[in-house]
Amino acid sequence: MHKSLLSLTLLFCVVTAGCTGTQSDTPTITPDTVTVSPGDSAFLWVRATDVAEMRVGSAQEIPGVELAHDDAMVVPRPDFVEESYPPNWVWDSPRHLVLVRVPVRVAADASSGTYHYPVIVRNETRQHETPVTTNVTVVVEP
Repeated sequence: MHKSLLSLTLLFCVVTAGCTGTQSDTPTITPDTVTVSPGDSAFLWVRATDVAEMRVGSAQEIPGVELAHDDAMVVPRPDFVEESYPPNWVWDSPRHLVLVRVPVRVAADASSGTYHYPVIVRNETRQHETPVTTNVTVVVEP
């Protein structure tokens, strides 16, 4: 696992070396859909461009389905993390490309269904800016 994480990090650094977004670029989000069986876990991936601030998930919890933000991998590492639920990752200046991997843990007694979690991205850290929003999807199947 550490080898694949290192490979991903090195690839990311080579591809994006010296790249930062500009404040005029509109963020884009490439959401993921992950299918998980009850009692299992998987990784949810999100790719976003031109990011100064990002949040994955909402404060509203879905019984039996956990986004494990404490174990999330965020590349490049944010300059600041607002300790909220879910956490808000903040960079001093917009990043051209941000990759996020969040573990999804599903309880053995979780109900089958399709669950949507918001992804909110801003290009600047001003709260009055309209964010770009989409959903990532977790499908729980027996």
